[in-house]
Amino acid sequence: MVRALYIGKNPGLESSLTQVLGEVSPKFVLDSLILDEALPSYEYFEKFDFIFFDNQSCEREWLKFHRKLKPVFLENNVAFFLILGKSCGKEEIYIALEAGVENILFLPMDDSSVINKLINSLDKKKFFSFYNSKHYKLFFDNSSNPKMFVKRGIVERANNAFFKSASLLNEKSIIGKEFFKLFDFESHESNSLNMQRFEHQLVKSVEFVNVSLRQNNELFHIRTISVSDRSSRFIAEIHPVSKHQKESFKDLYLLTNENYQGHNNMGFSNDYGKLTKRERQVLDLSSKGLPLKEIAQSLGLSKRTVERHRANIMQKADAHNILEAILFFYDTEVKV
Repeated sequence: MVRALYIGKNPGLESSLTQVLGEVSPKFVLDSLILDEALPSYEYFEKFDFIFFDNQSCEREWLKFHRKLKPVFLENNVAFFLILGKSCGKEEIYIALEAGVENILFLPMDDSSVINKLINSLDKKKFFSFYNSKHYKLFFDNSSNPKMFVKRGIVERANNAFFKSASLLNEKSIIGKEFFKLFDFESHESNSLNMQRFEHQLVKSVEFVNVSLRQNNELFHIRTISVSDRSSRFIAEIHPVSKHQKESFKDLYLLTNENYQGHNNMGFSNDYGKLTKRERQVLDLSSKGLPLKEIAQSLGLSKRTVERHRANIMQKADAHNILEAILFFYDTEVKV
């Protein structure tokens, strides 16, 4: 299905675009929008393959529109077509080129030329949509690490490793659901805070500790990684918590900044002894999901010093991130 949007007030031009789209794809939808109306949200424009902007009937508002929506076009591979009339001067063309408009159509339209441009744009869209490519899907589905792919807050895909770790057999219970409602992020203040930080695009990646899946109360450590400029797409790496870890982490959630006295190493892995006293403090607070700033304030350190301690912790655990280090020091049987 090809989806296109016409912005303008020319019924004849809209009819011509309808005929052209019919030559490009047997299944297509052409919506229309008049700029006199309130501009829809960014998400509205993400769904289109083509956007045709009629410069003549929109009183040369294309530059303002294009500048505002350009990030959406680039992120979602939406092809923007500027339609210029006979009276258009060279200056308008130069401005369009400088603004990064790759597709300019001139009236009267040459149907065969327009058809070729649309087909080329579709081919380009397929080639550059990495996260929709068959190669990425193959990697995603066969990864041994549980993962989800989320778009605009909705779970689009979850791999076999996740369903196995979550003891779920029915994909319908996950696919198409709201990610932040599938798990209980509100029970612990640090997880709730990190969820808001991520949703409001304050960070590109965040880690959640001891988050339960609402369907069966299975516990997971979750790391979300944004793969778009506006966090509309992100990957969630989801690591199941072992029974041994569930007991170890109970005490960590009882710790507060005021009564923090460090944590004894009962129930921890043998490698826990490799850490210095300060590294243990940083690790314990990190396991609560606290951000760097709060850890630094709690321990009276600078953020850079905390980062250095975390780097040492990850090095001793041979981990790629602090979440892997937490899993390593609290349960050596867990493999990430």
